[in-house]
Amino acid sequence: MKLNLIFESTILDAFFSAAFSLIIPLLLSARGVDISVIGIIFAITPIVFQTMRLGLSIFADSKGAGKLFLLNAILFPINGLAFLFSYSVPFFLLGKFIEGLRSASLVAVGRSIAFNAIRRDSSVTTALYALSSVSTAMGMLAVGVALAFLSLSDGLLLFSILSLAMFHSAFRVKGVPAREVRKLEKPSAFLDWRFKPPVFRKVMLAMTLLAVNDALIFAYVLPLFLNFKGLDFRGVGLHLGAFALVSGVVSLFLVANRKHTDMRKLLSCQLVVGTLGFAVLPFAGLSLLLPAIILLAVGDGITRVLFEGIVLKAVAGSKLLSIDIGILHMPFHFVRAAALLAAGFLVNWFGFQPVFLLAAAFFAAYSLSIRRFYY
Repeated sequence: MKLNLIFESTILDAFFSAAFSLIIPLLLSARGVDISVIGIIFAITPIVFQTMRLGLSIFADSKGAGKLFLLNAILFPINGLAFLFSYSVPFFLLGKFIEGLRSASLVAVGRSIAFNAIRRDSSVTTALYALSSVSTAMGMLAVGVALAFLSLSDGLLLFSILSLAMFHSAFRVKGVPAREVRKLEKPSAFLDWRFKPPVFRKVMLAMTLLAVNDALIFAYVLPLFLNFKGLDFRGVGLHLGAFALVSGVVSLFLVANRKHTDMRKLLSCQLVVGTLGFAVLPFAGLSLLLPAIILLAVGDGITRVLFEGIVLKAVAGSKLLSIDIGILHMPFHFVRAAALLAAGFLVNWFGFQPVFLLAAAFFAAYSLSIRRFYY
């Protein structure tokens, strides 16, 4: 499978996922859904994502990956329309279920194909993430501009229609076999994490710390926090677009200069800048929100580079890469679901500031836990 098709599909996916991820929590809030209930609704996505991802990874490794790209394209407009016409919790849950399946269909094969394409070089997937971050920024900025003229519902309808562009690349990869097509013998031997190398289990454990950090802030709390601080929908989009853009540029810069980068010093920068970003943002006034967001974004860009590095270390020597990457992320997504569920209640009980400080603590713990892989 041509790598440029993976990049095109992933970049388009990032653009429209960003649009949906910004509009949907604001839409739920505007329709009167309490933030604790929003947490319950959002918690279903990582569970569906991980459950479906593993099954789709097995399908991709045994039958071929082409159909998964088409499934992703089909589900995008359906996902948007499901939220557009939802006014009760069961229908919102249905929308998040579709989102989990949609995301899993592409992620199940994207990283493994990219790893294999350039001899399992993590710089490829990091570059893919970085370009996706730039595309995410463009998606959020586009939403910010659109919401200056459209309602949330009209904006969601617009981006649901525009998501039909996903078919451009999906039709071209339909039927193309995966690079890892092979017959699975005794699949249970591949699915049991207890039989994986020690480094696999250590990375898996470290990732759960990042899962809590990610869920507490980035899924729905951050856009609602920015709106709570006084930004209108356009301002929220512009600030989150700036975040994604800076994160992507930092990742691209580090990938381009990876041969001259001291990973130990970079890890120290991740610890200091990232932790400081989470701790400072909730106390920033309206005029200082953008500098605080940029600080957080720099830490996020560094994090993604080092994250892809430890993922590659965990699956080095894997015979079924899609499946092993799926297994590696299982605790991550189940822990993330629990944290998504808890985040809304924590904000209701304690406010935004303690939640950001808790996220900072988990981020610091994650950064310290991965030192063993770079020292």
